[in-house]
Amino acid sequence: MSSTLCVGGSGFVGSYLLKELDADNLDLVTGQDVRDGIKKGYETIIFLACNQLNTKEAYLENMAMYEALNEYRKSYDSYIIYFSSAAVYDLTGYYSMSKTLGEAYVKRFSNYAILRPSNIYGHGDGHGAPDRFMRGETEIFGDGEQIRDLVPVEEAVTQVLKWLEERSHGVFNVSTGVGTSINKIY
Repeated sequence: MSSTLCVGGSGFVGSYLLKELDADNLDLVTGQDVRDGIKKGYETIIFLACNQLNTKEAYLENMAMYEALNEYRKSYDSYIIYFSSAAVYDLTGYYSMSKTLGEAYVKRFSNYAILRPSNIYGHGDGHGAPDRFMRGETEIFGDGEQIRDLVPVEEAVTQVLKWLEERSHGVFNVSTGVGTSINKIY
């Protein structure tokens, strides 16, 4: 088996991760969709891919990706690092339900780590308040007193690499434990 496959490596976190890790990349940007199947065996799969839109269509698209991973796992016992989200603690939309569904699929496997990062930010195409402010946007939604636990994208990558090396099993939060208001971030 080959070493590592990154599903979603051209996204925000994936693009940082692939600067630090020699891995194959499978995602729509490369013209290869995980829903078409993973063509060879890998020791490890880092699953970052997710349609982040909060719509039923995005949920169904994500479900199809999880189904493809499930089909792959019938043939190979790869270690899976699934990049979930702290959104699973608030099941009020399709995005959080999608991440929860992804976790449910991965928990059916014997060899996995689920990482639940808080609000990841950094230079690139992140969507959170810090990313928007770094791009020069100034709009603050609400009163700005909403609290966020901010994790630099570089730290998120460090955590993925840590789990890749340690091959720990279970569900892990990736956060700083420090809350910061949107006003203070601005």
